Amino acid sequence: MTHGYTPAGVATQTAGMSVLAVAFATLVLHAALGETAGAGWRVRLLALGALRSVGRYSYAMYVFHYPLHVFVGVRLLARIAPHVDWRVALLYLGC
Repeated sequence: MTHGYTPAGVATQTAGMSVLAVAFATLVLHAALGETAGAGWRVRLLALGALRSVGRYSYAMYVFHYPLHVFVGVRLLARIAPHVDWRVALLYLGC
């Protein structure tokens, strides 16, 4: 599906990102308008408890995940499992 896709290409950086922005703005608009715009299933989807919970903390996860990984995770992982295989990586990803 992404064969030949160039993230840094001119088409992607102009039209591609614009189309993506309009698509997500439309989704947000439908959710904000609710049932009045006929967006019932979209509103129910975005109102799921799991999505609301992630949404509540998503910016903090975005801001703090990298510093926590660098300053805590890597050092802790080096002490606990000096040889990382796929099982250790999967466990670390889950934490």
